Amino acid sequence: MSRVQVASLLPSIEQIEAELATRSLREFVQQAWPEVEPQTTYVHGWHLDAICDHLEAVTRGEIRNLVLNMPPRHMKSLLAAVFWPAWVWLRNPGMRWLFSSYALSLSIRDSLRMRRLIESQWFRRRWGSLFRLTSDQHAKVRYENDKNGCRLATSVESAATGEGGDIIVCDDAHNVVEAESALKRSATITWWDQSMSNRLNDPRTGCRVIVGHR
Repeated sequence: MSRVQVASLLPSIEQIEAELATRSLREFVQQAWPEVEPQTTYVHGWHLDAICDHLEAVTRGEIRNLVLNMPPRHMKSLLAAVFWPAWVWLRNPGMRWLFSSYALSLSIRDSLRMRRLIESQWFRRRWGSLFRLTSDQHAKVRYENDKNGCRLATSVESAATGEGGDIIVCDDAHNVVEAESALKRSATITWWDQSMSNRLNDPRTGCRVIVGHR
């Protein structure tokens, strides 16, 4: 076998990077960062390792209920609501997600970020054969892929009748300004207990993640 033939059998740098990103959420975040935040330099920190480790444990079903609490601007929303669901679809494109926030605009913001990421040339070149978004369900608040995976964005106190998810993520259930309001806290807890906490497609295997400030 000639050197040219041997070289053609070796994986490319791009293929190696894609495999590393598929195996590790941490690696996926670092590689995908320029596609989501092209104007901001990625700065790694130990807290990102901790978040990635815990979200990977949720993915494997080792953690069923997870709360992520930390100050603002620590990348918790980007990790839990943009990078993580996109990464999970590499491993299980049939996963169905239900996301919520105190404001629908915030849920839609991260929904769009994820959609732009998985439609980017960078993503499609590496994993385009795994799934594609369907054309008949391609809205800001809800989109699906051709492997029956789905992402739905909703908000606190909004109706979620008939909708569910394999993983439910609530990112910032409270507006910081209103967090000290006993009335608002009570309304949010009631919404979670009566509307969201029971929206898992399978209560035996489904997972819940709550993200918020300390």
